[in-house]
Amino acid sequence: MKKLLPLCLAVLFAAACAPAAKYVTLNGKAIEKVRKNIRPGETPAYDALIRKADSFLKAKPLSVTMQTVTPPSGDKHDYMSMGPYWWPDPSKPDGLPYIRRDGQHNPEIKKMESRTFLGKTVDRVNTLGQAWFFSRDEKYAAKAAELLRVFFIDEETKMNPNLTYGQSIPGICTGRGVGLIDTHGLGGMMDALLLLDSSKSWTAADKKAMQAWIEAFYTWMLESEIGKDEGRAKNNHGSAYDFQICAYAIYCGHPEVAREQIEKVTRKRMDEQFPADASQPWELARTNSWGYSTMNLNIWMELAATAEGLGIDLWSWKNDKGVGLKDVVEWYFPFLRGEKPWIKKDINPKRSAGNIHRIMREYCRRYCPDRLGEFEQQIFTFTGDTKYKTDVPVYNLLYPLDR
Repeated sequence: MKKLLPLCLAVLFAAACAPAAKYVTLNGKAIEKVRKNIRPGETPAYDALIRKADSFLKAKPLSVTMQTVTPPSGDKHDYMSMGPYWWPDPSKPDGLPYIRRDGQHNPEIKKMESRTFLGKTVDRVNTLGQAWFFSRDEKYAAKAAELLRVFFIDEETKMNPNLTYGQSIPGICTGRGVGLIDTHGLGGMMDALLLLDSSKSWTAADKKAMQAWIEAFYTWMLESEIGKDEGRAKNNHGSAYDFQICAYAIYCGHPEVAREQIEKVTRKRMDEQFPADASQPWELARTNSWGYSTMNLNIWMELAATAEGLGIDLWSWKNDKGVGLKDVVEWYFPFLRGEKPWIKKDINPKRSAGNIHRIMREYCRRYCPDRLGEFEQQIFTFTGDTKYKTDVPVYNLLYPLDR
């Protein structure tokens, strides 16, 4: 296999001593225990998962080749999206070059359907893979396999393994490094693929083909100029880049690459992202500061779970200012308790509870399991978001407190 990152002897030795990663963010023993204790009709989280999975059983497989806009390459197998915050310049007759309005989505982005098709496929495969694992009903695995083959494997419909044309800007560029945030969810899908391993519907040939696609994609991430540019990002894009590299490497059977990414690259991001006061200035500078700060810290939860599977305790790390993940999570406490108003007035005042719930759940698992209910109530009171209560149960199946 092509060497993806320079590996020193120390890293190789650590890889030999550290546990192999069966999953990316999941704990195999924990979810197996959950599976054995499920009682259909009496386990609300399971029932919610199955209802969602059933709704996808008749879903039509999607492919980037269905997009109506043709990428600059002329090849509809190439993924293409547009930067969401870029708008026509009203002072120019043709609107070019576009200008940035942070936090304001230009509806034109919907004309480039690649991102929508990828997002729907990822969501469906995640749900179906989880439903297969917990129910052992082969129909869910069969549907997931069908969707995956069309999007990633079949020659006539598969996406080319690159994001050369991700988050383009009319009049400025045909693609950018920041486009790689579009595939953050794809990194999370690696666990669903690993859950499917025990299914007869997802064959050894399917897995081999999928691994070849993923390896080609993350090799492109590491070696292309666009990929390298994203790897240098100091904000949430850099965090998401690290998580993707780790997730793809683990899925392809190269945990040593993921381990090195975390130890050599992710560790430095702690210095870049977390100042002495434990805030996240790169995210707080955005017009939607709540969404971006909680999103980035949620990515750190993914990284921490991934690191845990590799035998690395990311929670115990401190940066050069003495700040670690525990400090960054606790930075939110005064806001959730109502002791302080949120740090700024966002362009979109709605505060989603989804990311902060996962953050607080992981914090409680680590430090104070008996306080989870208290934090959940604070989250509800602070955000006013009722939707997250319907999303949390399925998350509880995958990430139980006693893992």
